[in-house]
Amino acid sequence: LGEGNKAEATYLSALPHPKATREMRSEANFSLGEMKFKARDFSAAVRYFSEVLRDGAPSSKGLAAYRMAWC
Repeated sequence: LGEGNKAEATYLSALPHPKATREMRSEANFSLGEMKFKARDFSAAVRYFSEVLRDGAPSSKGLAAYRMAWC
């Protein structure tokens, strides 16, 4: 909705949050990866998708792997 900078800041602040669950971190990493993918910043997208594959919730891994292959 045109608030990409606010969304990115929110996702980045959620990653180190002590109460963030594995699923929350996975969603934040995946969303950041999607934002970078759509902005054609593929090297940054790979970093976020790699985090999803390394430590993400199982439900997020399939699409993250798919996106990573396109990067």
